Amino acid sequence: MRVPEYQRKVPIETARTQAPRMPQITMPRAVPGAFGANVAKATQALSEVGTKIADHLLQMAQDKQDREVLHRETESRKDWQNRLTNREEETIKINGQDITRPKGFLVRQLEQAEGSMQEADEAYQKMRSQYLDGLSQYQLDKLGPAMDSYYETVRNRINIHEANQYDESDRIATESNLAQKTLDASIIRAPDQLTAAIDDAIKTAAPYYRKFDEATRKILNEKISSDIVEAATISNLQNTGNLISSQALLDSAKDKISQSTYNDIRSKLAKGDKSMKAEAERIRTENIVNGRFDYISKIADGTLDWANSAEIIRQVALTDPKLAEAMTKNIQKGGFEVEEKDEVFMELAQSIFTSADSKTISDFLVRALSETKNISRDRLTILVYAGRKKAEELNQEPGNGFLNKVFDIINLSTFGAPFIFMNAMRRIQAENVQGKRVLDIAHEEVREQARKDYPGYNLEDLEFTSQELNLPIGQVYEILKKRDGIE
Repeated sequence: MRVPEYQRKVPIETARTQAPRMPQITMPRAVPGAFGANVAKATQALSEVGTKIADHLLQMAQDKQDREVLHRETESRKDWQNRLTNREEETIKINGQDITRPKGFLVRQLEQAEGSMQEADEAYQKMRSQYLDGLSQYQLDKLGPAMDSYYETVRNRINIHEANQYDESDRIATESNLAQKTLDASIIRAPDQLTAAIDDAIKTAAPYYRKFDEATRKILNEKISSDIVEAATISNLQNTGNLISSQALLDSAKDKISQSTYNDIRSKLAKGDKSMKAEAERIRTENIVNGRFDYISKIADGTLDWANSAEIIRQVALTDPKLAEAMTKNIQKGGFEVEEKDEVFMELAQSIFTSADSKTISDFLVRALSETKNISRDRLTILVYAGRKKAEELNQEPGNGFLNKVFDIINLSTFGAPFIFMNAMRRIQAENVQGKRVLDIAHEEVREQARKDYPGYNLEDLEFTSQELNLPIGQVYEILKKRDGIE
């Protein structure tokens, strides 16, 4: 049998209590500064202020020194710029001679630049002392290196400029000497003289050519040789006119020049010979033409001294046998005869006006001189004048020109062409006209002759009727005469 257990019905709780709070008790402390703390703190603060003021004053002094350094550095650089680029001239003595040159180191040319480095070094020492004078050690330590560094740059520029100008001076002196020796070679006529001249020129250039490599020196020396050989051979041809001797002179120096240079000079000699011969022929022809115009003009106007005709003709024959023959024929025929043939005169006039050059014109004048039976003295005078005018026209305006048109205007008319031509050329000569005016004169002379050939009728009416009926003006004239009963 189980015994029942006791179970608590009411919970047991212990009451909670709070400990009483104790009031805060403030313990008494020492008063600040009671034992000298304030004095120490104040003293420290004053010390810091004094230090700051001292530092500020020191910085101001240093800044002032820095500004002075910058100012002097700036001024020294300006000074150098003036010394480098000043174009103002000065006269100094160099090797006992007065030399005028620019003051600026970098604007001196050629020999003027000689000694610039030494002069610049001396100038810098003076400048350095001047700009560093009166400075503190601090300033010296800053400005001195700055000036030295800048001068190194300046010195390099002056050094390069002096070297370049020295080299340029050497180049000019060398090339000038070579040019003169090349010019002097123009009087060389013998092979040994040519060889000596080449060797001397190469020797002269050697000091300047030292700066080049061997391959370049070889090219430059070959250029010297070719210039002298060409000068000598071309001059020989021009002065002697002898192509063979000029080529022989070239052959004597063949080993001094390249094959291509040899071929080039030989070609120039051949072309030069051809050109000289052509020029000689041109001059010979020009002299012949001028002589023909002169002699035929004097024969036509009667001013030639026929008393010495034999000697004159002999002299003419030396250069112009055809003219001499025509002059002889003229004398043998006893001068000009009265009988004239219009067709011969007009044929010669047309030939002259259609000629392409002065030589051809003169050929027809020589023929006219021979035609003493068919060409009168007056007509020969007109032909000479016409020939001169045509020659002038060819020189000014190659081609047909106005004189061809003058001849066509006159020759195509149905009137007395020789008389119109004579009158027209006389007027052209008297008025000394050219261009379109010569055509106007031709037309005027044609109409004037027409009025003479068709008297009794108005020329303008005849021309109008001729055009309306499409008949020649001469036929219209005959019809009108018949109608009007005019014999």
